[in-house]
Amino acid sequence: MDEEANNPERSDREFVDSYDLICTHDDEGWLLSANAAAEKALGYPRGSWVGRRLQDLLVPETRHLFSAYLAEIFAKGSAHGIMRMRAANGDVRDWEYHNSEQRLADGRRIVRGLAHDVTEQLKAVRELRASEQRFRALFEQAAVGVAYIDSRSGQLLEVNRKCADILSRAHEDLLARTFPSLFHPQDLSRYDELMAQLAGGAVSDFATELRMLGKEGADVWVALSVSLVSRVDSRRPRHMAVIQDISARKHAEQQRAILEAQLRQAQKMEAIGTLAGGIAHDFNNLLTTMVGNVELARLDVPQGHPVHVSLDAIAAAARRATELVRQILAFSRKQASQRSVIALGLVIADSVRLLRASLPAAIAIELHLEDEAPLVLADATQIHQVVMNLCTNAWQAIGDKPGRIDITLDGVEIGPGAAPEGVAPGRYARLRVRDTGDGMDAQTLERIFEPFFTTKAAGRGSGLGLSVAHGIVKDHGGTIAALSREGEGATFEVLLPAAMDATATAGEAEQSLPLLGQGRVLYVDDEKAVAFAVLRMLESLGYNAMVCHSGEDAIECVRRNPQAFDVVMTDFSMPGLSGVDVACEVARIRPDLPVILTSGYAARAGEDIAGASSRLRLDKPFDRRALSEALGRALKLKSAG
Repeated sequence: MDEEANNPERSDREFVDSYDLICTHDDEGWLLSANAAAEKALGYPRGSWVGRRLQDLLVPETRHLFSAYLAEIFAKGSAHGIMRMRAANGDVRDWEYHNSEQRLADGRRIVRGLAHDVTEQLKAVRELRASEQRFRALFEQAAVGVAYIDSRSGQLLEVNRKCADILSRAHEDLLARTFPSLFHPQDLSRYDELMAQLAGGAVSDFATELRMLGKEGADVWVALSVSLVSRVDSRRPRHMAVIQDISARKHAEQQRAILEAQLRQAQKMEAIGTLAGGIAHDFNNLLTTMVGNVELARLDVPQGHPVHVSLDAIAAAARRATELVRQILAFSRKQASQRSVIALGLVIADSVRLLRASLPAAIAIELHLEDEAPLVLADATQIHQVVMNLCTNAWQAIGDKPGRIDITLDGVEIGPGAAPEGVAPGRYARLRVRDTGDGMDAQTLERIFEPFFTTKAAGRGSGLGLSVAHGIVKDHGGTIAALSREGEGATFEVLLPAAMDATATAGEAEQSLPLLGQGRVLYVDDEKAVAFAVLRMLESLGYNAMVCHSGEDAIECVRRNPQAFDVVMTDFSMPGLSGVDVACEVARIRPDLPVILTSGYAARAGEDIAGASSRLRLDKPFDRRALSEALGRALKLKSAG
């Protein structure tokens, strides 16, 4: 058969000049012709195409599809698809074909095929799909939340799994919302401001920290970064938001701020304590001089003389000054306490008796003291101060209008689950002081125990009363709390641990006149005014007294004649040798000689006097009675030794 006669399409210019692969095959797939482009593309010589089967050019894994391909052509008259053929050099290429059935003049059916090399296009498509799959995997498995947002409406278009987890919301719930609706109302304006800058071109992206709303409106602190990711489709520009949960860090920062505030408060308290300790000694020296000279002046002036009125006023002022120093020292926990097992009811009743005289007649005091209230191990003077401060605060809260102060004492058992912070479970004595005043708002209630904080007008209070009470109660292992609402008065509740020993000590001894004594006393104090006042007080009590103004002079006096004195009294804080140094050296020279250590800073005076025969202490300021009692104890100790 003449090849040219049977293949008239070879004369077609398209067949000859086309850059696409063109070939013909019969109804069984035997190739009849191929153009130069086919020869060039697959590398088979043009003469070798005729008599070769088309399916032999296909890659083996697609040859089984060839029968379906023939059936489609002769059923429909044409076929379109992708064939993968292997070139002579082994390369596999993808061809997009458009084949159609043709009939020759002799009635035979042939197929004319036109194919275009799409290998690179398909490769790009496959790479794009792989890239999309990788991106989707990264998007879904990212360690941060990612969201795509419609720039105009704010509608969430797509969110990843982490974003839903951070906000504790369902994926479908997020896609039904706008992004701005997920922000805390107080932070929404900040987000809107930054988005406006981004939309206006002022910035290309932004990063900030703000609160979003999680499940049921819970606050979620996030680090948010937003950038524009699409300007191609101006009808629907998109922004991408990256969200990182920083709630744990924010909570840690808040906790750190609280701890720093507590540290600053502790440092402030320590500074006040240091100041209190520093001034206490000098101030109490002045008070000792005042108290001593007032008492001596009373002895010098006959009873009934008008000057006694002035002396009484000076003594009252000295007592108030002494109480102020004790409050400051108690607040700073620098005041030494003398604790014993006491019944709180007796202390409360005594405090109320003193308070009634100063209260306006329109303010009533109601006492509800249970006899079964547990005993406590406490300093009676300090507890008295707590009661007086709480009641005075209640009185000032009521003001000049009629009102009532209810004071309740009972016992309470606190279990492990109900114990306030810092309080161990167990049995407690509970003191409650309630007033009918105007009450306090939350901000005032939060600061009520701060030192120097007061809501009173200038000159009406120092702001130390409640902070002193707080310091005393805490130092006793208890707790104090305030409950109040505006317009409903206030209640202060004090819990003090019950004493293990159920036996209360006797109350304070009745005030009595100082006892006269006899003996030889060496008094040591660098403050000449104090030394002179104490010298006269000793002489008024019947003692022979000698004064030294330095520790060195005192030791020298004792060393020259160790038997010349029955008692040595020495100030604690002096230039050069301190009172402790004097006591130790006296004990070395004469072990049986009692030493009384005096100080205006009681806590420091409690330091151990190693090697001294006596550890007696007398706190400044002291009067003739306290001086007489201290000397009596010292002489008794000397006799016993």
